[in-house]
Amino acid sequence: MRVGVFLLSLALIASPGLAALPATEPAPNPALHALFEREFQFGQAEFPEFATLHGVETYNDRLHDASPQAVARRKAHGKAVLEELGRFDLKTQSTQAQISLEMVTGDLRREQALNPLYGDLPFGTGFANGWLRI
Repeated sequence: MRVGVFLLSLALIASPGLAALPATEPAPNPALHALFEREFQFGQAEFPEFATLHGVETYNDRLHDASPQAVARRKAHGKAVLEELGRFDLKTQSTQAQISLEMVTGDLRREQALNPLYGDLPFGTGFANGWLRI
């Protein structure tokens, strides 16, 4: 019995990282979840072909707007969303939310960094704003 207690104590001492783990996962952040949902819906409305591809029939009657004005609007929207995402503290989010937040933020930062390369051309670096669609 004493050997078992000794081995357990030794294992706990040898792995101090275990003590640093949070006891429970933070609760989901409703505001962050709402932002992700809103952006998902925005993407479906802006690019109805992808909504149809994913089985959403709401936008089957239209195609995306590839006009220069629509591309400029989507670029500005991406910048605004990036600023909005910056208000969330990564450390207070659940593990899944941290991953999602970092992925979306990284994608939007890349888009914002590369969009100036295209100047006033009617496309950008976004998921469906890219020049390959022309």
